[in-house]
Amino acid sequence: MQLKNKRALVTAAGKGPGRAIALRLAAVGMDVALHCHSSAEHAQETSEQIAQFSVKSLVAPADLRDSQQIETMLDRIQTDLGPIDVLVNNAAVFLPTSLDDFQPEVWQEIFEVNVFAPAILSHRIGRHMKSRGAGKIINILDITAERPFATHAAYCASKAALASLTKSWAKALAPEVQVNGVAPGIMDWPDFFTEAQRRSYVQNTPLGRTGAYDDVATTVLFLVKESAFVTGQVIKVDGGRSL
Repeated sequence: MQLKNKRALVTAAGKGPGRAIALRLAAVGMDVALHCHSSAEHAQETSEQIAQFSVKSLVAPADLRDSQQIETMLDRIQTDLGPIDVLVNNAAVFLPTSLDDFQPEVWQEIFEVNVFAPAILSHRIGRHMKSRGAGKIINILDITAERPFATHAAYCASKAALASLTKSWAKALAPEVQVNGVAPGIMDWPDFFTEAQRRSYVQNTPLGRTGAYDDVATTVLFLVKESAFVTGQVIKVDGGRSL
């Protein structure tokens, strides 16, 4: 896909992998809508960094648990930037959901942001992409979808659901739209990892380190810019940890 003067929406683009992805897409000439919720200040900082690439950016706040706010955000992006050519579903809630403290409302929040919001965004944006004849959707997943933490069952299950949704949308939106996933390994150590667990994780990762945000951004850019015959796939960016 030729990316100059195309438009991308990256959810949770204020910091972390979302910021790295947004900057990488802006660097190759894309205008970028920067979704945020509680990180508007960080999203504005990302927008200021994007200015160096002489492309447009738009800070687009919305609570992804609220479908009406999603619709309002999309209408604003359409008006201010134009139709979306690339959607990156990066936003996620990562909260503990232990067996001993089962809270249905926490499960609901996790699934609303991690599954339902990407479904809504992919449905609305994907249909417009299909009608225009081209588009890319990238879902940011997690290798814990296949190797879950016992302490974060809801998060891991939500990522497994999104991985399945990636394949469903790839079939439904073909041949015009490619839908793929990127599944990172650990980039930031979870609070519950002990020092011994951290050492063990790195020792059992063939490439001998944790991931970096740029590793994810590079893979997203490949799927957006270079891949013309890849859809319904999940690329693991984990240094071989899942082998």
